[in-house]
Amino acid sequence: MTPQALGESKVFCVLPWLGLNIAPNGDVYPCCAFVNDSPVGSLRTARLEEIWNSESWRDVRRRMLAGEEVPQCRRCYELEAVGSCSLRQQFQQVIFSRPAQVRDTNADGSLDRFAPANLDIRFSNRCNFKCRYCTPQKSARWRDDCEPGAIDTPTKKPEDLLRQLGPILAGLDQINFSGGEPLLTPEHYQLLGLLIEKKKTYVRLNYSTNFSVTTLGGRDVFELWKGFTDEVVVAASLDAMGGRGEYIRKNQDWSQVVENRERMLRVCPRVRFSLAPTLSVMNALHLPEFHKAWIEQGYVEPRNIAIGFVLDPEEFRAQILPEHLKREMAARYERHMEWLSARYGSDAAGAVAQFKAALDFTRAQDRSGLLDRFRRTTRSLDAMRGERFESVFPELAELMQEP
Repeated sequence: MTPQALGESKVFCVLPWLGLNIAPNGDVYPCCAFVNDSPVGSLRTARLEEIWNSESWRDVRRRMLAGEEVPQCRRCYELEAVGSCSLRQQFQQVIFSRPAQVRDTNADGSLDRFAPANLDIRFSNRCNFKCRYCTPQKSARWRDDCEPGAIDTPTKKPEDLLRQLGPILAGLDQINFSGGEPLLTPEHYQLLGLLIEKKKTYVRLNYSTNFSVTTLGGRDVFELWKGFTDEVVVAASLDAMGGRGEYIRKNQDWSQVVENRERMLRVCPRVRFSLAPTLSVMNALHLPEFHKAWIEQGYVEPRNIAIGFVLDPEEFRAQILPEHLKREMAARYERHMEWLSARYGSDAAGAVAQFKAALDFTRAQDRSGLLDRFRRTTRSLDAMRGERFESVFPELAELMQEP
């Protein structure tokens, strides 16, 4: 197939050819949206270069080239079915800049060159938060509430992973840092040091961070970012303001978040800051208020927002809202979109599209049958954490009432 035809395919994604996603437990995937229980390999049993052409990974490439759906890609298919932009779609344009990587695929789905362009890495599940909808696999702090366990790392010795990454650094266009919390991991700072040493400071850096810490071991990430010449993008995982945000992302200190944002504006204003809230039942009504407040305070440009969606656990999806609360959500979103358009015009077009997609996603399915599970999960966590949902979210207090 030609790059043009592949770009228009509803099942083809360039990431199995150009992406490399490393999870805290050593599992490897083409991307972060790939279903978690289906890794294409593990660093606990093989090296990255071997995993690049594992049977599982080759099978994904063969299926996509044949125009077949890949079961492990169902998250992207689901988002696209309700009109939302998926990770697959976001990367489609990359195929036109690197057509040879796909064109040179062998018949068995293997690639002769180990040359990923997009590295998505989680050096560990070390995190200072335990967000309501997270898991112990992504945050070691979550184990305080459910099970004991140590911090996961992809390889037993961090330097082994850094050695395996060394040969591919020169060919990378982009590195995405996630976690756990990436700004709490020493290996993140070591990798930045390697990039600076190799004069690879023109690589694009993307961060998914809870934005709670900005220094580690005497190193200030704001100062380091100033040395990178290409775009540095910070997607701050902030779901709500004040007590609502602190409840959703347990251990968050909202005043520290604000202080960090104000210091970032002073020290490295060139770094692009974006809000990256995750839409859930908890912040579904509050999100427009949060976005508007941060625009008015000068903390974020109107267009710089990327709304993700809680898909698992299912009981935290915004889709569990009963119909009358979905109507209230729609009214709030429509008022906010009108305000954005009237005040900022085309500069806010992307933000308007984000809020419309969030609204469309929420209204696409009726999952109110999961409300009982939501109540059970919420009561259990509230009891362990000494919290009360109804006190923090009075606008949603009815959700905790038995039918």
